[in-house]
Amino acid sequence: MRHSAHVHVCVLVAALALTAAQVGAQPVPRREPIVAITHVSVVDVERGRTLGAQTVLIRDGRIAEVGRDAAVRVPSAARVIDGSGRWLIPGLWDMHVHTTGPESERLLPVYLAYGITGVRDMGADLDVLRRERARIRAGGSFGPRVVMAGPILDGPLGAPMPAAHRRWRIEVTDQESAKRVVDSVARAGADFIKVHERLAPDAYYAIAAEAERVGLPFAGHVPTSVGPADATAAGQRSMEHLVNVPLACTEAEAESLRARSALEALLGRCSTVDLAPLYRQFATAHVWHTPTLVVQQTIALRPSVPAGDPGMRYVPAPVRAMLREVGPFELPPPPADVSQRLRALFEKRLQQVATLHRAGVPLLVGTDAPGVAPGWSVHEELRLFVRAGLTTADALRAATLEPARYLRAAGSLGTIAAGRRADLVLLDADPLADIRGTTRIRTVIADGRVLERATLDALLADAARRAAGPPGPR
Repeated sequence: MRHSAHVHVCVLVAALALTAAQVGAQPVPRREPIVAITHVSVVDVERGRTLGAQTVLIRDGRIAEVGRDAAVRVPSAARVIDGSGRWLIPGLWDMHVHTTGPESERLLPVYLAYGITGVRDMGADLDVLRRERARIRAGGSFGPRVVMAGPILDGPLGAPMPAAHRRWRIEVTDQESAKRVVDSVARAGADFIKVHERLAPDAYYAIAAEAERVGLPFAGHVPTSVGPADATAAGQRSMEHLVNVPLACTEAEAESLRARSALEALLGRCSTVDLAPLYRQFATAHVWHTPTLVVQQTIALRPSVPAGDPGMRYVPAPVRAMLREVGPFELPPPPADVSQRLRALFEKRLQQVATLHRAGVPLLVGTDAPGVAPGWSVHEELRLFVRAGLTTADALRAATLEPARYLRAAGSLGTIAAGRRADLVLLDADPLADIRGTTRIRTVIADGRVLERATLDALLADAARRAAGPPGPR
């Protein structure tokens, strides 16, 4: 436990017997009994509109009242935050992260510094996440809400698989092992079951059945041997990266964009079959999709780097070493013809996301961090959603209200209304006018705890200092 303060970029509670002087970090602010944000423009993400001149009153970590300034009485004991000329949105979610590898817990404060008040971890060490989640909830650590899967359930783990990929995976090859593993993961405290693409049909369907029996949803990659239609019928709650969801292509595109390398296959395979029935099935069954466009952009546009991308600046050296082992980021730039196909396939992915949205398929913002810059990549994913053709309100919903709906928590998260948890982000720009406004963060309120800009900057500076080590990807 001697290094746990470094892991969380904060001063832990007295039980850990560490002081701010020892670790050089920020103390976690206490949750103040009453906070009032006055004269603020509240972004109604559900309806895609802004309500001006509002006061938001927070009591003991929950929103108590929202209304016009003149209609909400601010108690004299309240901490008042002047929201004049600013916009208030619900806290953002990254619905696809991995807290894997030594020291990866250090990334949790980084998410918070970027306005990410909730993450869905898609494969990591349950013991570590349980411990860190307890600290965050107790106010002893900086970090977002954490929903976690624990180990990934996959098919045969062949010899070519890197050791880092094996670390948090469990091989499931038949119905009996499927039942045992699901029961074990459930008893260990997982919030859901994560499946992967190498699973054979009998193992996959056994996982689905046992997950239902123990009351846990299951989500992840669509197994290649199952396909998206049958995975939908089996009850898979979300599908990640659009894996094994084909791209709609003409005959000519199917030939010109035929995958000639594993790198190209990562961005999807063409199909000339009408995909409208499949998309209707997704929409009817309410299967969420997490496209992780920012990862696909990284693959397609290498070595280009989007403006503002901090890359691996905040990622601990051991995690960067793991990424070098498992990711495509260290590969040299591809030949010109491969690069051209990668860019064309990425444009197809953007079109696909827009088509899914128009078909009524619910979307989630997720990034696969730390393969891409943790925290920052959520804002880039939002930008890519808008580039694909969604409105700014559509994109914001995919990072706020849709995660709450997915988690069956829309009564407590995802919107700014009385009774909701006080997970909020105060912005210096209107995100409905320009989605890049989400990057203009003034204050983050996480479970009622107020983190001003100076605290957020200190978290990032501390993360960068602690992450210093051998250069990582990009």
